[in-house]
Amino acid sequence: MTLERTVLGFPISAEVTKLDEGWDVSIFGGCRTHVGAVTLASPDGALQTLERPGHKDSFISARWAEEFAGRLNAPICVRCGIHYDNATKEQLAVITARCEDMLRELTTALERERKE
Repeated sequence: MTLERTVLGFPISAEVTKLDEGWDVSIFGGCRTHVGAVTLASPDGALQTLERPGHKDSFISARWAEEFAGRLNAPICVRCGIHYDNATKEQLAVITARCEDMLRELTTALERERKE
């Protein structure tokens, strides 16, 4: 399942893949995509995050991993890299809010799909 939204003039896309055991989630976007953080989560709430120096992508990856693991009751790997040049605090708030909207859309759709 893939979801893409334009945020502050640049695309942010999230792709969720069901694996034989767990789920893989990738979130990339802005004006320069990259891998800034990776978070692994288990259904019992354990989180492990690796983040590249100077990046803040774990803010998104950890949030998404925790939410997916809890709602889908499965192990989750979230890779995240979103970059906007010289983003202000207000712009970061918009980016974060849109990512939260995407997270809600995806988890709701996946829960619905699992029940069918």
